[in-house]
Amino acid sequence: MDFMNLVLTGVFLAIAFWLSFKLVRMQKTVRIYGKFVTATRIMFFVALIFAIVTIFIYWGNIGEMIRSVIMCFAISMFIFLQDGITDDGFFLIGNYVSFNDVIDYDYKKEKNKFIVFFSYKDGKQKSGNFQTEVVFDLKRADLVEKTLKEKIGKKYRRMKK
Repeated sequence: MDFMNLVLTGVFLAIAFWLSFKLVRMQKTVRIYGKFVTATRIMFFVALIFAIVTIFIYWGNIGEMIRSVIMCFAISMFIFLQDGITDDGFFLIGNYVSFNDVIDYDYKKEKNKFIVFFSYKDGKQKSGNFQTEVVFDLKRADLVEKTLKEKIGKKYRRMKK
């Protein structure tokens, strides 16, 4: 196993453990999950397929196989991180944002999805506001609206899209 494989294996192992801790934390608290199939997840699923293929290409080279297996594990951990709403905040690809940090929000219904736009400040950084969107199935629109009105109803305002 050469030096670069050791470095890559260590990096992907650290990423896999970090993402698995985020996944466990998220699974315990999310009440309403966002839409699972997104363009980002499809792209990472393709990367996972390529990583699985490399296992068979480098069959016999134990260093390459170990790196590829750990890389597959890290990619699959990212794929399973979902967006969602908790009792006191929301998750965005494994990152938690408290409702206290939300400045305002808006939502929009489209033909097969319900999109919630959040504007929030990062509690760790002093400067800057961030805008993001969380996509839900249209079937869950009423539940999401009700939860947001209940938790942060005063922060609702129409935003420019």
